[in-house]
This record gives sequence, structure tokens and C-alpha cells, in this order.
Amino acid sequence: MQLLESIGLQSNTHFAAHSHHQWEMVYYIRGEVLLTAGDQQIKCPAGSLVFLPPHQSHEEHCPQGYTNYYFTVGNFNLPIDSLTLVHDLADRPMQQLLSQIFYLFHTRNRNWHATVEALLNSLRHYVSGFMQRSYSQPLVEQFTSILVDNISNEQFRLQDAFEKMPMSADHFRLVFKRETGRLPLQYLNEMRMQTAKNLLRSYTKSGRLSIQTVARLSGFSDPYYFSRAFRKATGQCPLNWLSQNAPD
Repeated sequence: MQLLESIGLQSNTHFAAHSHHQWEMVYYIRGEVLLTAGDQQIKCPAGSLVFLPPHQSHEEHCPQGYTNYYFTVGNFNLPIDSLTLVHDLADRPMQQLLSQIFYLFHTRNRNWHATVEALLNSLRHYVSGFMQRSYSQPLVEQFTSILVDNISNEQFRLQDAFEKMPMSADHFRLVFKRETGRLPLQYLNEMRMQTAKNLLRSYTKSGRLSIQTVARLSGFSDPYYFSRAFRKATGQCPLNWLSQNAPD
């Protein structure tokens, strides 16, 4: 269980030095902020997510103005023990998740906590993926970015990504597996299955998402094929899995 303790949205040009007794996460939506944290100075362009440790004094400065989300989560379960910065993808999936979390937290619609839990899991999944992409082979990092960008794209073909690599697909598969421990298709399917699990557990205003919707948002055009793939990955059909893993 991940507990969202607070989330806010602010616009400013300067925020004086301050600290918190718990981890704070700040996502910069607009502006390039100079973040001073202890004896470090870090440039945080729009699309940056910064993790600030407890009791870490920090100050923000951006003469042109900036906007950010700031939030705290109990038990976020990430392998971070110091100030850390990650960058969002071009279409800002992390910002979209935070926007939904912000709305749900402050409107408190029915079952909002379960939906926020699922969205936080998706955010953690993105952040973990970005942090793990410090590969020695830059082409693997480029290829992984393409896979992450296309988790929900049911028209995506691995061949399209292979064609962007300056080597044969067969050779690149070997390079990718050496770096990640998985073949490209396995890597993509694992990300899609995790996305599907998060979506299955989530709610909207009208209730749970349908299997067809979960399939589509997880990158599967055919809900029957999705159900077969889900059973192969988990040993259960989606509804049986949900009955044992539904949020409280």
C-alpha cells in the first residue's frame, strides 16, 4: 500500500530555502528551475521529477516563473537514498498521471483512494524504468525509450523499432538481452502486463474499467488475445486475478 499524504500545485519565481521531515517529490511542469539543495545546484527543466530526502534544505529559483506539482507518498518503494532527478518522456506520461492524482486527491470521488493507488503504481513503474535505463550500450537506452513510449500503442510493431537500430534485428536482440536480461518482446510484454494489472485495480467515476478498455490501454487490440496473454503471464484470467488482488 502506498499512501499519498499530500499533493499541491504552485506557480512561483522563487521559493526560499526550506526542508521537510519526509521525502518530497517535485515535478516541474513549466520553466527551467535552478534547484539549490545543500551544496548542490541542479538545473531542472520542465518535465523533471526530483526526489528530495527528508531534512534536505532546498531552494528554487526561476526569474521567468515556474509551475510544479509537489507531493509526498508513504512507502513509495523506490531504490533511492539521495537526491535524484529523472526526466519525463516527450509526451509527459508522468505529468498526466500526477494531474489525475491531483484531481482525485482534492475531489475525493467514490473509491478515489483505490484509483490513486493504481496511478501511483503506474508512476512508480515509469520512474523505475527510467532509473534502470543507465545501460552501457546507448542503443539499448534508445530502444527501451521507444518501448516505454508505446506501452499503450496497439499498432506498435517491434520491427519499426528494430529498423531504427544501426544493426540487424537478430544481433540487437542479443545486445538487448545481455544488457537487460530479457528479449525485447519479453520486456514490452512485462511492462504491458504491469500496466494491465494497475488498470484492473483502478476505478473511474462509473466503476471499474472493462476488460476491453484495459486491453486497449495496455496495448492489445483484441481483448480475447489480451486475456490469453494475461493468463499465460499470471496463470489466471484477468477477472480471477482481480478477485484475489482487488484493493481494499
